[in-house]
Amino acid sequence: MSNSVQRPTANCEACTYWQYVAPLLDSDADSFGTCRKNAPAATAHSEHSMSFPLIAVWPVTSSNDWCGDWVG
Repeated sequence: MSNSVQRPTANCEACTYWQYVAPLLDSDADSFGTCRKNAPAATAHSEHSMSFPLIAVWPVTSSNDWCGDWVG
């Protein structure tokens, strides 16, 4: 029996809900995107706190991240 950890094949990049945004600057292989599984969440936005105290954002993930909600 092996003790090595295998990377899951059901990662964000292969998920129906994931939307590519751009390559990661510190890596040639990975990219990042947003998870569109659920509605965007409201979060505080410091730059426009006077006129727009909250903005809606989707979670940002790496292409090789994974979760239990993956759908191919």
